[in-house]
Order: sequence, then C-alpha cells, then structure tokens
Amino acid sequence: MTFSFGDPSAGLHGLARLGLSGSGGSALAVLFEGREPVTALARGDLPVDAGADFERLELDRLATTVEEPLQRWTLRIGDDELIFEATGPPADIEPSEPLARAGGMAGYEQLCRVHGTVRRHEVRCLGQRGHTWAEPD
Repeated sequence: MTFSFGDPSAGLHGLARLGLSGSGGSALAVLFEGREPVTALARGDLPVDAGADFERLELDRLATTVEEPLQRWTLRIGDDELIFEATGPPADIEPSEPLARAGGMAGYEQLCRVHGTVRRHEVRCLGQRGHTWAEPD
C-alpha cells in the first residue's frame, strides 16, 4: 500500500509504502521539507503477526489504518499523522494492461485529499493512495 502527498504551501512532500509478503513486511518512507529529506526509512524482512493485513498494519515507524474501505485511511510516519480521503472511486490497474504486465502487479490508485500534521506543520493538499498485489517483476 502506497501513500503520497505534496503540500507546496507548507513545503512538505512525502511518500510511504507498507508491504507484506511471505517473508515478512517492508516499510519505506521519505519526507521532504523543501528540498531537504527530513525523514528516510527503508526496512525489509520485518516480522509480522500471522494474519497481518492492511486494515491495521504497523511496520517499524510506519502505520496505517483503514477507517472506511476505499474512502478514508490514516497514515502515521513516526509522530506525524495524516488522513487520506478519497475524492472519487479507485482507478483499477488491470493485470492485462501493459503497465501491470511489465511490472507484474495489479491493483488500484485513488486521488485523495490529505490533511494532518507533519513536523508540527498543518498539511492540507492533494495526494494519492494505491494498493497493488502480486510479486513485482
């Protein structure tokens, strides 16, 4: 599951990805304040509980919760918390599409309105949330 946002007025931009596979979990996050990276996290092979899923998932300093399926999610990066609210229905990435075939993944993407606090700054902007599955090529 991937989240991204950019708030030019606050000068904050970020990306977070939480992944699950047979070998455990992975956590990736990068936050920029202006042109400077202020948070960077990249961890793989993280232990996960049996039956872990994306309804409520915490991996290292990243956590996500589905508040309302396909409508609203919470993302925590360390002490920062953002709410992602879908602006419309998801756009499917069909397995038969050339892009999905090339990467070995299928899923969907959604445009979102994002609000919350990052590095003690209020964030209000557009963002994106995506959910893909399968083994990437």
